[in-house]
Amino acid sequence: MKILFVYNADINLKSLVDEVAGMISKKAPPCSLCDITYSVVYQKSAWKDYLKKMPIKHEFYYRKSFLKQFQEQLKEQGIPIVFPSVFLLNNNKISLLINDIQLNNLKDVYELIDLMEEKIQIIQG
Repeated sequence: MKILFVYNADINLKSLVDEVAGMISKKAPPCSLCDITYSVVYQKSAWKDYLKKMPIKHEFYYRKSFLKQFQEQLKEQGIPIVFPSVFLLNNNKISLLINDIQLNNLKDVYELIDLMEEKIQIIQG
C-alpha cells in the first residue's frame, strides 16, 4: 500500500519559474500541493517531519512521470486526471484519495496534515 502525491508541475525550468512567480506574487500557484508543502526553495519542516512519521509508504510524482506510469489504469477505472491530487495504490489498484479542489482549498500545511490523518484513519480502519 502506498500514498502517491502528484504535483501539478513537471521537472523543467518553465514550471519552476511559474511556481516561484506564483509564490512571490501571492497569486494562486499552478500547484497548490507545491505551495502548501514547500517554501520558495525548501520543503516545510512540519511537512518533512510528518512524512517521516507517516505510517503508510508514500511517493511523490510530477505530472508526466505519474501519467506515464498510471494513465491507462486511471482511464480504465474512470478516475479523473486532474492535478494536484493524492492517490492510494493498494494491490495494484489506484484510487483517488484527495482531489485537486480539496488541495486547492487548504490554507496551509497543517490543514493538509489533518486531512491526511483523516484519510489514513479511514484506510487503516
